[in-house]
Amino acid sequence: MSALSFTYLIKGFRLSFSAGYRRYVFIPLCINFLLMAIGFWLGLKGISHLLSILPYELPAWLSWANPIITILGPFFKAFVWIGLGGLLLFILASSMSLVVSLLASPFNSLLAEKVLKQELGKTIPEVSSWGKLWLCFKIFILRFFTVSCLTHIRELRFEVNQKVCLLTSF
Repeated sequence: MSALSFTYLIKGFRLSFSAGYRRYVFIPLCINFLLMAIGFWLGLKGISHLLSILPYELPAWLSWANPIITILGPFFKAFVWIGLGGLLLFILASSMSLVVSLLASPFNSLLAEKVLKQELGKTIPEVSSWGKLWLCFKIFILRFFTVSCLTHIRELRFEVNQKVCLLTSF
């Protein structure tokens, strides 16, 4: 069974690079990469700003730590960069899965229609433009607001709880 699954994985990977399917695969991928790069850049700017003001913003009761931070500054900064950078990468990677699924959903339906048409020879029955619009609206209301929103709200609640626990552990 696993060999057959691997065969389908390879076939799907080859299909995603074929000429008719590239735009449905690479447009969401490029948008995702751009959003992830912007988020990572903003996060790194925030970490560097935090490290630049940290020695000056210590409370009075931590004044005894100023000489230690001055002496061990490079090691302390490297440790904080590694820890906060890893945390930032984890938070971005886990939250971007939700963003990617929301961004890629319109492309997935178009991709499925194209695969049905080219690979299996099946076509989706044509509907007038108003009929197609009304059908899309009904499907959007039924699926998005009932199933998708509830699922994403559960995922968001879980992810928020996870991030709060991670942030409070530092």
